[in-house]
Amino acid sequence: MDVLRQLLPLLLMTAVLYLILIVPQNKKKKEFDSMMASLKVNDEVVTRGGIVGTIVAVHEDAFIIQTGPDKTTVKVVKAAIYEKVKDNTVKEPVKEAQEENKEDVKVEENKEF
Repeated sequence: MDVLRQLLPLLLMTAVLYLILIVPQNKKKKEFDSMMASLKVNDEVVTRGGIVGTIVAVHEDAFIIQTGPDKTTVKVVKAAIYEKVKDNTVKEPVKEAQEENKEDVKVEENKEF
């Protein structure tokens, strides 16, 4: 009985750590794997380096994404994809906040040059 009392706190801490750390990580990994499996041509993605582009071709271990207005293509490995951009996700509140702040900000010219 004494052994059980000594091991009970250790078992409880292990269970709590499992529930706090491992279960959410496994759930996140499953969601990421399903997102990677569902990527197809014309999906907009963000790479881990911050490049935003549209998939134009899918290869076995890489994607070809098209970025920018000049339609530059970049080949990235599948592991470099961070997330899929949600459809119709435009950050309008940020744009509106920037327009509101333009009135408050005074631009001073640097005349040292």
